[in-house]
Amino acid sequence: MRKINYFYRPLYDLTGQMIHRLMICLSLLLISSQVWAVIDPLQDRAPQSERAQQGLLLDITQAAERLVTVGERGHILYSDDQGQHWQQAQVPVRVTLTAVDFATAQLGWVVGHDGVILATQDGGVSWQKQLDGYQANQAIEDELKRLLALSDNERLEQGVQYQTEELEYLLEDAQLFSEEGASRPFLDVQFLDERQGFAVGAYGLIFRTVDGGEHWQPWVANLANPDNFHINALTQGRDELYMAGEAGSIYRSDDQGLSWSTLTSPYDGPFFGVAVTQTPSGEESVVVYGLRGHAFISSDRGDHWSELDVDSDAAVLGVSQINGNRIVLLTNGGELYQFSDDGELKGRGLTQDRSALSSGLMATSDDLLLVGVNGMTHINLPQMQWEVR
Repeated sequence: MRKINYFYRPLYDLTGQMIHRLMICLSLLLISSQVWAVIDPLQDRAPQSERAQQGLLLDITQAAERLVTVGERGHILYSDDQGQHWQQAQVPVRVTLTAVDFATAQLGWVVGHDGVILATQDGGVSWQKQLDGYQANQAIEDELKRLLALSDNERLEQGVQYQTEELEYLLEDAQLFSEEGASRPFLDVQFLDERQGFAVGAYGLIFRTVDGGEHWQPWVANLANPDNFHINALTQGRDELYMAGEAGSIYRSDDQGLSWSTLTSPYDGPFFGVAVTQTPSGEESVVVYGLRGHAFISSDRGDHWSELDVDSDAAVLGVSQINGNRIVLLTNGGELYQFSDDGELKGRGLTQDRSALSSGLMATSDDLLLVGVNGMTHINLPQMQWEVR
């Protein structure tokens, strides 16, 4: 039996024991609260974990021969052997990371919660922070104040989509977001080349860079989105950029993102993603997808849409292209819906654990590598059983 130090012995009557335990609990609570108050996930490095491959992963991409995937707790993993073995990157933040894009084999960007944007110059081995939510909030406020000081003609020349009163409302919203702190996540990122890129996110977040991310400029006033709808996804076609988000919003840019047109939407629910697929002959289609199996395809740059036959109430969260001209939609029920490039349903597959899937790519000619709530799933396509109706 552990001895009680004589100094504390008077406390160990019934009342004394209660007081002592309360004092210990109070001390532990104070210490715990101080620790959590000090450790900001934007200032805390991502923990190294042997189970990172089994954790939540939200996006995956290819940088030359290397595969890179991102997810919860700041996890970034990379593989140089087609997804068989993975290494964890050095990451300066501990927030959930939502999307990744590479402009070259070496230059890549990742976005995530708390308004974070990270960049790599070594193919994803190590990452540096370029922007966080505090800086983003301040940049938006500063930009809106700058625009309010301009004349209507000057704002028009800079592609601003709002009049003075609307800009004032946007500024009020921006100031409220600043009071909340780094609360808005970035949800997608797309680079046109090594220097030009966009990051988009919740509550109308949109930033642009023309110098590889050394400086990020708010682009909220250049997009007609007065209700600050979430911009959930962004992708690049041959000559266009597309965005999709809340309330059925779809946008297209024909001038590398300087200006955006609002497209007629086939439904008014949220879109979680937008993708451009390409046939072996080079013809492009645009696919948007969202809640309760809603997914649509367009062969004319989003001017007209046809619904894809997803016989499911599950949300469609991702898309992948297989075998050159087949499109696979991924759902939060672990379902895979395969379509031809013209939108004809070819089959439905199901993962073994039926867990939510968010992104995927072809790791080899036969291996479809998927990521989602339970980490990575390898699908051997020749052995996959597709239910055909």
